Amino acid sequence: MTPRDFLEQIVRPNMADLANDYGDIRKAMTAVHSADALAAHIFHEVGGRIVTGAADDTAYRELLAEESGEFRLVRDLEKAAKHVALDRGKPLVTTADQIVSQSLGRGEARWREGRRGSPPQVVVVTDAGEHRVIETVVRKAVEFLEAEMTAFGI
Repeated sequence: MTPRDFLEQIVRPNMADLANDYGDIRKAMTAVHSADALAAHIFHEVGGRIVTGAADDTAYRELLAEESGEFRLVRDLEKAAKHVALDRGKPLVTTADQIVSQSLGRGEARWREGRRGSPPQVVVVTDAGEHRVIETVVRKAVEFLEAEMTAFGI
């Protein structure tokens, strides 16, 4: 499956599912996992180490995380969900229990993120205490990855 196929057949449908049910943690994490996996598809499609300079797709994700704060958060969310707690490096999120479904009031999330006064939506409370709406973070991370695909001509 090409990265473009993966984007259209897996990532976008997962993002649409989350947009339709933005309070569902399972749908949020499925969108996070697929967005993170898209980076690996890109890495392998372009020839891996030779083209990107990264030793493997994990190192490639690190390079991407240095360029995009949203992708960095997606990567850290995926790792926190997979490992439950992160104790190496400087992740933005260190435990899986920082991912919650809650209603947001005024000033509880970054400006223009989320649906204020709405039913619960999935957010992550970063180690810095910032509330980030996962739907928005994933959307911005995928936009970043799409730009990466365009830059590689895929």
